[in-house]
Amino acid sequence: MCGRFANGLGPEAFREAVSDVFPDDYEIDEPMEDNTYFPSYNVAPNTRYPVLCMADDPHHLRVDIMRWGLRNSDLTSHHNRPAWDHFIINARDDSIKKPSSIWRNVVQSQRCILFCQGYYEWQRSSPTSRPIPYFVGMSVNGIGRPTVQGSSRCLMPMAGVWTVSEEGENKYAVVTTHANKQLRFLHDRMPVILGDVDAIVTWLAPSTPMPDVLRLLQPYDAPLDCFKVPTEVGTVGISNENMIHPVETRKDGIVAMFTHAQKKKTDETSIKREDTSNDAEPHSSRISVQQRELPTTPSRSTQSASSPRKRSKGTSPHVTKRPKGTPSLESFWH
Repeated sequence: MCGRFANGLGPEAFREAVSDVFPDDYEIDEPMEDNTYFPSYNVAPNTRYPVLCMADDPHHLRVDIMRWGLRNSDLTSHHNRPAWDHFIINARDDSIKKPSSIWRNVVQSQRCILFCQGYYEWQRSSPTSRPIPYFVGMSVNGIGRPTVQGSSRCLMPMAGVWTVSEEGENKYAVVTTHANKQLRFLHDRMPVILGDVDAIVTWLAPSTPMPDVLRLLQPYDAPLDCFKVPTEVGTVGISNENMIHPVETRKDGIVAMFTHAQKKKTDETSIKREDTSNDAEPHSSRISVQQRELPTTPSRSTQSASSPRKRSKGTSPHVTKRPKGTPSLESFWH
């Protein structure tokens, strides 16, 4: 299943990252206008997003802005519509493969690819437990997703299908399959990830025979980056680059929270020591100490503290003579 994904790249950076996937002889349309695409690390259903399609020329790719999610009525004719009408964001591979599938027409001629930095999935250990969000991204080096280690990963190419709604708006759905062994602990479904250029071109080309298209509907069999992320990713509208980094390495993550707590505790201890060390004014606070007016004439205690005192010849500072008859420390060791 795929219900949320990330792409914080601007139009130019996004085009550069997508171009990096293809050989030099492939041409991609000019970048999207700034007013049609809004980068987000928290892309949710019913938002507009750039998807990649193939033009008439197999080496010419175009970027179209489409809305994520459609209704099953968008996939059927007026005379063949079901009584129920649901909002759909994912197209299951087992449903696509059925001869009477509502996806059959769009899979044959209206396939697309969503390039993103990765997607989110929630782990639920029990029906009553709080779901834990994870981020899943490519582990292959490339352009598109910076890591906390300083390296960069390529974008994730997810298979999709699109159609035109009654209102004339292009809409798409993400194609899903059963989860691979690595991600089975998260969910029993995952997006269809097209792992190389050949698979991408095969999926996009309108001339690809249907059996070759259906063979691509299988789990991604290479390792993926997968780690826990902050829970605020579940709130639509919140977008933060830290959402695509492991929560324990974030500047505002667990490690930072622990360090901040330790620092706060140390500061509080230091403040207490500062307050209690002033025996002359036991009830004065830090604010009152800072705000009180300094005396114009030094007090005796101030003079004695600031002026060095002469001591008798032959005596050492901070040493008190022992009265006669008092046992010495050395006597206890004999």
